[in-house]
Amino acid sequence: MNNEEKKLSETESVEEVTATNGEAKKQLPLGALIGIIAGAVAVVVAVVLIILFAGGNDTPKCDGHIDADDDYLCDKCGEHFDDGDEAVIPEKDKINVTFTVRLDDGTALAGVKFILTRGANTVELVSGADGTVVGSLDAGTYYITYDHDTLPEYCWGETPGVKIDKETKTAEILVVDNRPNGTPEKPYPTSGEAIEINISSGEELYYSCRGTSLRYVIVNSADLVINYNGETYTAVDGVVTVGVSSTDVETPTIFSVKNISDSAVTATMEIYAPLGSYDNPIELTGNNIEVDIADGKTIYYAYKADKDGIVVITSPTEGNEILISRNIIKITDGVEEIVSTITAESSGSNAGYIYVSKGDDIRIGVSYVEPEKDESDKDDAKADSQENGDSSDAPVINTVEFSFNIYAATEEDPAPVLNNEIYIRLDAGASVVFSVEEGKTVSVDSENSISVTYNGESISVGEDFVITGEAKLSITNSTDTLAIFTLKLN
Repeated sequence: MNNEEKKLSETESVEEVTATNGEAKKQLPLGALIGIIAGAVAVVVAVVLIILFAGGNDTPKCDGHIDADDDYLCDKCGEHFDDGDEAVIPEKDKINVTFTVRLDDGTALAGVKFILTRGANTVELVSGADGTVVGSLDAGTYYITYDHDTLPEYCWGETPGVKIDKETKTAEILVVDNRPNGTPEKPYPTSGEAIEINISSGEELYYSCRGTSLRYVIVNSADLVINYNGETYTAVDGVVTVGVSSTDVETPTIFSVKNISDSAVTATMEIYAPLGSYDNPIELTGNNIEVDIADGKTIYYAYKADKDGIVVITSPTEGNEILISRNIIKITDGVEEIVSTITAESSGSNAGYIYVSKGDDIRIGVSYVEPEKDESDKDDAKADSQENGDSSDAPVINTVEFSFNIYAATEEDPAPVLNNEIYIRLDAGASVVFSVEEGKTVSVDSENSISVTYNGESISVGEDFVITGEAKLSITNSTDTLAIFTLKLN
């Protein structure tokens, strides 16, 4: 075969194959095509499963695709996933409400700050010159609190809250006006200072004072009268004097002053506590005191502690009742303030004990409670009274004696233990020393962290020990708070 024949033969073979393949392609059935595609998909799936199972020990299985952030990837496994876009919730429209701040008489109040609170959300508003302010709020119920520094003196916010809905356009904030105006409902307050009063003809003005101790009201004018507790008191030698008091600290005493003349009157009114009352105590001088006391009355003394230590009060008078009060004073910018009060008492033969610190204001209230007597004693007392011409309506006067001593409660000046049991409130960091009679069995109990030493040796709290020889019993509060202990003699 020559080269031409060879080329021709090769050309013919190619054409035949081409023709054959083209014809086969055109005649391939649809079922065959589907089968081929399905087979290819199966191969791909098998490969994916092989990859997952062969090397997927480090990839956790997803227990349900989620796409909350709409990035078309599963939030758990990162695989492509689309569960549709999340619904968009539009913000609620705010409701504009005009708030009006008014006194209870209808007067608008400017500059009042109030805070509306609903859950964790708060809105602060301040009333304008006409008493109004606009706030933009969501619907709901709001509680209201007030900045009291922006309210007038003697006034307070009365509206506790408001409910806002889409129909709310306005809301009123009510402020109660309790400013004194001389009426029975809003009397003028009084103090220990003199007051100038101006009263028109026929006018009656009301006043109040606080405190349970007796006070005297004095008005220097014959044209004025004082009405108190259903009684009318007129002037004697141009002066009206009335004693007033209250049954408790919370209830003020109310009285009025009325002009009974045909013209306006200007006068001076004074209110003072009598000497020996709690508000005007007698200054205590000396250590031994005698005081005459009517039944049911209390005479007060005052003493300024000049050192740290233990105050001990005793009385030989049967029926004595003596209350000791320690006012702990704090001085800020030269102004004294009572921050707390601690009390103790002496009754009958028991001495009164109280720890004090230098500068403390000490009050001593002395009273008398008649001991119970049998019938024969009562008859004798009645006969004595009648023989002396005493009226049954006259108050019974009793003389009470008492001794006041303050010990430094140190090794050099220990406080004596005169009772079988004493109860002491000891300041933080303070230490006190007591002297105890020889032969006594002593124990010191306390729920606080205190230390007890006897002649320099440590004693456990609650442990009984016997006093031998000269005793130096020391108790120390090493904490930073008040400690309470009880010292007992057995």
